[in-house]
Amino acid sequence: MSRCIIFMLWFPLPRLLAQEEEELRFDHQIVYQVTYQTDSNDEATRKDINMELLLNDEVSLFQSIWRGQRDSVFFAEKKVPMAMLYIRPVNKFNYQIMKRGNLIKTYDSAFDINLQGIDQIYHYEESRDMLEWQIKEDTLRIGDMFCQRADVRFGGRDWVAWFTPEIPISDGPYKFCGLPGLIVSIADTKGHWQFDLTNIRNVEKVVVLNFQSWYKFVPATKERLFRERREFQDNLVANMEAKGSDFSHPASPEYTHERGRKELSKRMANDNNWIELYP
Repeated sequence: MSRCIIFMLWFPLPRLLAQEEEELRFDHQIVYQVTYQTDSNDEATRKDINMELLLNDEVSLFQSIWRGQRDSVFFAEKKVPMAMLYIRPVNKFNYQIMKRGNLIKTYDSAFDINLQGIDQIYHYEESRDMLEWQIKEDTLRIGDMFCQRADVRFGGRDWVAWFTPEIPISDGPYKFCGLPGLIVSIADTKGHWQFDLTNIRNVEKVVVLNFQSWYKFVPATKERLFRERREFQDNLVANMEAKGSDFSHPASPEYTHERGRKELSKRMANDNNWIELYP
């Protein structure tokens, strides 16, 4: 029996001092399908999600399409979410990655909304120069696009990218950028993570960053984000148990508290194959 235990805390979220709102207008949207494997030892854990790369002449923003749609509703209707704590791995596609000039700025959460109703957003910057691409002579046609290969070591993984010089946009999914053409496809050599371009279209889209009143922004490092996320997931079940949570199932006597605790602990431990690998 598979289940997800949800603890819902129904209270309005507090208003916090956020970073200054920034309104960005984009004229292009590039959609990528992301295929990923949450457990490095189990191919059955493969999933996919659609992400978007929004661009104008000065800046790009990479985020999940779900995230963009949710934020648009919250901003337009002045809504705020209700605080909830899920016993599940953190949503690792809730980030936003902004590339501007030579900097890559990431907004991400280590914990999701906590028991106090606060989503603590870490933000950190990296240089585009961290990506030391090796452009190869290999070529490939993907759809109707002529592509060339480029390799890079990043985030503890070896990646192979296929970019097209036919589209002179030096950008791509996630933090990948800096090639003489748009990245059409990129995957790590173990086949655990892959981004494939599925659509390019002209848009007139406005995105307002940092309007959320329930965010608490914290300058951090990437290493701190990943370390604290791992500590949160490793300790979440034990912390909830210490607060008196019961993991048994009222409709199934055989599904005891101990069985539920073990299954949830295993689920957390098996969420081990993040896009960037850190101890």
